[in-house]
Amino acid sequence: MPGALRDLGLGGVITAAHCQIRVTAGLDCYPGSPGQAATLVHLDMPRWFHSPEPVPHLRSLAEAVRQHWHLEIRYRLPVGGDLRPRVVAPLGLVNKAGTWYLVAMTRSPRITVFRAGRITTARILAEPAARPPGFDLAEFWERWSQEFAASRPHLRVRLRASPRALAVFPEIFGDEVRQAPS
Repeated sequence: MPGALRDLGLGGVITAAHCQIRVTAGLDCYPGSPGQAATLVHLDMPRWFHSPEPVPHLRSLAEAVRQHWHLEIRYRLPVGGDLRPRVVAPLGLVNKAGTWYLVAMTRSPRITVFRAGRITTARILAEPAARPPGFDLAEFWERWSQEFAASRPHLRVRLRASPRALAVFPEIFGDEVRQAPS
């Protein structure tokens, strides 16, 4: 998680918060000092076998979310490369397994999810953006994620592989991988 927060420009704030927690616990807050507590939990969010996706406009997206300003973005679709400008009201940012997503309301009005790495330009507009009453980002993301996963096409394949290879298939291809009865 610290890397994701650093990407948002919050690295100094997180360091200060960690220091405050250490001081409150009666520990020194400088790395390597005798009273420093050992790190017991480290969150390494990105998935295996994937390089980090560049997100050049992440800080602008985060600023628009924090300040509640509309954004004008250009978004590259995975197929067709649509780059027309869109004006959106940002509702939040989500980091899913190392990939950033912008949750925003379009002018339609419809809540949409944009993969932040596909945003080719982002310009903050001097126009306040209102949140829908009662909108909860975590709730929305949970519901949207389930709908998205259910909408993905499924392809049944049958192959032969060693037991050792079969054991790692779910890690690489997801939980839907099942071993067929012999």
